[in-house]
Amino acid sequence: MNFNGRQGQVALVAGASEGLGAAFARALASRGFDIIMVARRHELLKALAIEIERRYGVKAYPITCDLGNPGALDLIRSEIRDLDVNVLVYNAAKTTHWTLLKHHRRVLTAYAAGKAFARVLAEGVVV
Repeated sequence: MNFNGRQGQVALVAGASEGLGAAFARALASRGFDIIMVARRHELLKALAIEIERRYGVKAYPITCDLGNPGALDLIRSEIRDLDVNVLVYNAAKTTHWTLLKHHRRVLTAYAAGKAFARVLAEGVVV
């Protein structure tokens, strides 16, 4: 699959504030994708959006949202309703055993959001 030359197409990266999520956002932006970035940490997302727009000349849409919250998908859906998402990278809900035990409902809700994202976006995905 070739992701080069995708100007005007949109990728949504969940868990984009650092690590693999941020790396995916940068890699897709370098190939011409506009990037919707979703993560909990606003300042990191904002900084990444500025970096991506300056470095790659694409649009970056940071959405601060905790995917562990039940209303997260509705919030994101309302934010991106005018955009056609072509690629979904779901890199959210990193956890440890301790976090899973302590916050099991939030973590499981975030995991379930990945499946819901795929279902919501499936009809419009073109790769």
